[in-house]
Formats: sequence, C-alpha cells, structure tokens
Amino acid sequence: MVLFFRGRKGSGFWIHEPRMSSGLSADLSTMRLSVATLLLAMALNCTAQEQEADAPGPTNTVFLEGLGQAIFWSANYEHTEYASDRFAMHLRFGIGLWSTETVSSYIALPITFSASYGDIHRAEVGAGFLFYNYGNSGPSATRVAETLFPTFHAGYRMQKEYGGLFLRAGLMIANVEDKLAFRETREKWGYNPYVCVGTTF
Repeated sequence: MVLFFRGRKGSGFWIHEPRMSSGLSADLSTMRLSVATLLLAMALNCTAQEQEADAPGPTNTVFLEGLGQAIFWSANYEHTEYASDRFAMHLRFGIGLWSTETVSSYIALPITFSASYGDIHRAEVGAGFLFYNYGNSGPSATRVAETLFPTFHAGYRMQKEYGGLFLRAGLMIANVEDKLAFRETREKWGYNPYVCVGTTF
C-alpha cells in the first residue's frame, strides 16, 4: 500500500511506503507453501491414477480341463503373456494322470499357446504339444514312452478383466495316427472336445 501526503511547505507531494509487518510476511510465505504443496499433491495423484489405469489386470489362471489336450483330464496353470483392450496371448502348462484296468499308468503333459479376442466373451485359437507316457497291464503289457506330438485347438473362453470365474470350451485336433483314446476322423487325424472351469487371479 502506498500513501501520498501533501507537504506543509509548497505544493509538492511526498510518498510514504510502509514496511510490511513480519507477521503478515510469514502468513504469505505459509500460504505460498500450502498452495505449492496442494499443486504437487494433485500432480502426484494424477500420475498415480494414470499408472493404475495402465497396469495390467490379473494374469494368472488355474483350471481343470475335461478331455482336451491331455486326452482324459488335466490340471492346468495359464499365464497371460500379453493383453490389450480386446486381444490377448496366453501360455498354458498342465498335467493329467489316469489309471484303469487296461491302462496301468498314464501321465500327460500338455503345453499350449493361445490367442484370444473379445471382451469378457472371447474367441480363441492356439497350438501346442502333448507329451504322454502310458503302459498297458496284463500278460501282454507294453509300454509307450516319450511320445510327443503337436496339437491345435479352437473354441470359446469367458475371462473377466478383473479376474474371477474362468470358463472355456472347444475342440482340439492332432495328428495322432493310432494314439490312445483319440476319436479318429481320418487316417491320421484325431479330435477331442474340451470343457474347462477355473479362476483367474
């Protein structure tokens, strides 16, 4: 604030500029610091929200599969390697065990890579390999070991963005020749449907 006073002698003016009190100066400094702190907090909050929006959702899935890649059944773990708004890629590992009167022991290790497209309800296609080992019981017991062949699959999956219930169904085909348990449609090709249920977390 600037004050003007008329002098006693002459018609001139002289200017008086009062000094700011120390209390008022401290209040202004505190106000500036508060505003700066508020702006910094708002900027950090916006950055955190952007990072949270860009963070991927749940990427791990465990599920049971009936028939399908392991022929009879399998317990599986799948990891989502990449995910955008509608497209995703998944890598799956599983294990299946079986034993009957004619098959004394059976172990299957399916590995598949899948691509899916959609929102919650998704179409998927993929390929992989199946390793299995089994033995027949009885007087003419034989053993087949280290059998590995490629597989292909296509079907439907329900997988929510934020995790929870996971469903999957479709058809797997493979060049199996006379391999165990496959339903042959041609000379060397077999097929197996599959149904899966699990959870994504």
